[in-house]
Amino acid sequence: MNNSITKSTMIIFVMTLLGYVIGFVSQLVLAHYFGVTQEIDIFISASIIPEFLFGVTNAILFTSFVIYFPEYSKKNDGNTFINQLFTFSFFFLLGLVVLIILLSSYLAEFIAPGFSETQLQMTSNIIKILSCTVFFFGISSLLTGILHHEHKFIVAKSLRILIGIGIIIGILIRSNIIFLSLGMVFGIILAVGIQFASVYKIYSIKFTKNLKNFPYKELFALSLPLLLTSGLYYANKWMMNLFASTLGVGAITILNYAFIVVNIPIILIVNSVSAAIFPTMTKYSAYNNNQDLTNLFSKGINGVLILLIPLMIIILFFSKEIILLLFERGQFTATEQVGTALFLYTIGLVPLGIFTLVITLLNSIKKILLAVILYTLFLISNLILILVLKDSLSFQSIALAYSISNWIVVFASYTVIKQFIKLDKITSYKVLTASGIMAVVLYALVFLFDKNNFLFISIFSLLFYSFLLKIFHVKELEEMIAFVKRQVALGLTAK
Repeated sequence: MNNSITKSTMIIFVMTLLGYVIGFVSQLVLAHYFGVTQEIDIFISASIIPEFLFGVTNAILFTSFVIYFPEYSKKNDGNTFINQLFTFSFFFLLGLVVLIILLSSYLAEFIAPGFSETQLQMTSNIIKILSCTVFFFGISSLLTGILHHEHKFIVAKSLRILIGIGIIIGILIRSNIIFLSLGMVFGIILAVGIQFASVYKIYSIKFTKNLKNFPYKELFALSLPLLLTSGLYYANKWMMNLFASTLGVGAITILNYAFIVVNIPIILIVNSVSAAIFPTMTKYSAYNNNQDLTNLFSKGINGVLILLIPLMIIILFFSKEIILLLFERGQFTATEQVGTALFLYTIGLVPLGIFTLVITLLNSIKKILLAVILYTLFLISNLILILVLKDSLSFQSIALAYSISNWIVVFASYTVIKQFIKLDKITSYKVLTASGIMAVVLYALVFLFDKNNFLFISIFSLLFYSFLLKIFHVKELEEMIAFVKRQVALGLTAK
């Protein structure tokens, strides 16, 4: 990776880390005050609607901006395109909020058919409160696209930070899901306000009546496969929530806590790399610079493997100890169940990371139909596996089916991308070898010291793994270390 990409990745990583730390603290506060309860099942289920629509609007508005804005900028028409996209988004999202409020009771039944009448009514009420977040999430998607284009990653990544702060404030004011929901609304409004102010300094965003040259057809052509992609991704989440809602009180919450933990490396590592390389890969694709595109994607995959594989090994060894450390306080008493779900989710951690980068690649080269096919395969595999496993494994079936489906789809992904990309397999083999040796050492340390010392064992194993990568001359690790040294040296010089 060149210096600018590495720097962008590090900035995004740091801001994502901060956002996730605050977001995770909000989940710890949630676990402390609520535990594994019916109320949190309701909140998680109601959140699926704004989360789904955020995914859709983010796919359409963020991706559309990144892909089409460079073309309009060439014609010195960039600000006009921004105003047109902002005006269109504003009124479309407003209409969407009204529709959600009117259909809230039907949506509650759709996402959680296993709930009682009382639970469904409360879910409907929470959906109404959270409906306005759909509007602000959508506007944030557009603003984030602009901020990424201008390389203002700090402000762009402030959304999750402020939402987390809002949720914590809401819970501390009053520990019920009404104030929890209001805190989330407050956080996103504050975040969008800050993003808008930052963008307005560069582009004077305003409403426009001039929409006659707005690329409706192009956006529709781009949006349809993106809608299908996002729709399939969240259809899978809905399906998992649907089955979990029939498995008794707390099943949704147990799976949610486990998924939050296993998703930490995906958000911090994979999403940071993906967000940093996507604009550059899009430019390489636009100029048919296939060699640089291949090199960048290959380095991204190898960088993700370097970091994800050892983390997967550690979580598999210490899943219950990790949950005990993070959550076991206050009202939370479900360490055994959440630890089991975490173990089963972690089986699919590495393929999930690879699949995420593959989707980024396919979006950048406008092969979105292939992404739709892969998501469809994932959804079908997951559905079949849950149906086969749920009677014998209860809620564990959902986590295990999810992981197996990730492995199925990642092998299918390799078949797809080898048509466009030639991966650097040598680095991958080095990483796999180092990871295998690390796993053996970790097992020996567990045998010698027992799992109560898992923090010491994990740190030692990671240091040993880094030492092996250094011996194997893994260039991506060397580039990361060199970049960190340069940044430290610059910091000391500045002082």
